[in-house]
Amino acid sequence: MTDPNAVLIFSFLGYTPQEVPLNGRATIDIVMESSASELNQVVVIGYGTRRKRDLTGSVGSISGEAIAAQPVNTATQGVQGKLAGVQIISSGAPGSQPQVRVRGTGSMLAGAEPLYVVDGVLTNDIRNINTADILTMDVLKDASASAIYGVRAANGVIIITTKRGRAGQMEVSYNMTVGWREVAKQVKMANSAQYTDYLKDAGPAVTIPDFNANSDWYDALLRKGFQQTHNISLSGGSEKFLYYFNAGYLVDEGIVRTNKYDRFTLRSNNEWNIAKNLKFVAQVSYMHNTTQNVNLAEVYNNTYRAAPVIPITRDGKYGNTSAFQNVGNSILSIDKVNDLYKENRLQGTGYLEYSPREFLKLRSSISGNQGFQNRRRYNAAFLNDESTFLVAGGNQQRPESQLTMVKEEGTEWIWDNTVTFQKNSTGTI
Repeated sequence: MTDPNAVLIFSFLGYTPQEVPLNGRATIDIVMESSASELNQVVVIGYGTRRKRDLTGSVGSISGEAIAAQPVNTATQGVQGKLAGVQIISSGAPGSQPQVRVRGTGSMLAGAEPLYVVDGVLTNDIRNINTADILTMDVLKDASASAIYGVRAANGVIIITTKRGRAGQMEVSYNMTVGWREVAKQVKMANSAQYTDYLKDAGPAVTIPDFNANSDWYDALLRKGFQQTHNISLSGGSEKFLYYFNAGYLVDEGIVRTNKYDRFTLRSNNEWNIAKNLKFVAQVSYMHNTTQNVNLAEVYNNTYRAAPVIPITRDGKYGNTSAFQNVGNSILSIDKVNDLYKENRLQGTGYLEYSPREFLKLRSSISGNQGFQNRRRYNAAFLNDESTFLVAGGNQQRPESQLTMVKEEGTEWIWDNTVTFQKNSTGTI
């Protein structure tokens, strides 16, 4: 017998679910309402916006809240697996830029990476954008985007719109995340006894060093990397002035010893309504980061191939894997290199928008992207003798110290002037 107090749930694809109390009734009439909110969603396309239902090209969109919900370094890592046709591959190294492919590779001359547009600023790198500042991210997947941005858009365009203030009282927001990164499934390596038995079976004539060692090279190389993010924002305003300010700090140590990434970001988005039909908008961001680099390909390869019968270090000296195998001591490689990279980026856009009529908008905007990079790499000298290694010999050595210093600066400016006319027979859109 049916419970007279039961609640019936009606749902169907494309319609809004409904919960209807039975209340003892034997007959119930239900009218399902269509759910078309996705079709009415507004997305950014080039120099304007459109509703999804009006688009003929393929456009993907994701909110900033969905991106910021994950503790990631870059916005592209936050959309991994969330947008159809967008493939994102990340190495996991702190401060690295993920590889992004929108529907595969569409251009040979313009590379394979998509074009990024941040509040009107064209760039090839968005590691300077704090995920907490993002309002929406729209992806133009079709090659038709090249009609707006040229050949650089042949591999797709990722348009990022940052947050702005809303009229009302000041809102203060603070959020933080703290965690650790570690290897999900470490490769199980042979211990000294297993490795010795293998060598004896492979070739009885092989001389096996007797150091009484059972080295775990992966354990010496890897660690639990501490990770934390902090963001504090202020937003608010009135009918005449809107403001949004955010400061963020990120630390990612990585899972390999000495590998570390620090980033500090500032953003200020302001809007002045000068008159009823005239407004000025200024959006500026600053980023400073420091990366302690490690040659991951080299150290992973050496660690995987190093013999457990060779000590990693002992009495201040390094185990000479190169004297026993044609492979270097990965811990020595890390200890004798100091590779520091620092970057400062200033990015911003400002525009004046005038609407002489409700259906007509005139906009003049200027945007800039300025970067300063400094890299200092010092490779300390060491010899393959008993002053450095437990035993002399082998081919892992650096007779002379090496110092490399690189300084780069770059500036880009874009001046856009657009006219937007939107009107139909039923009135202004």
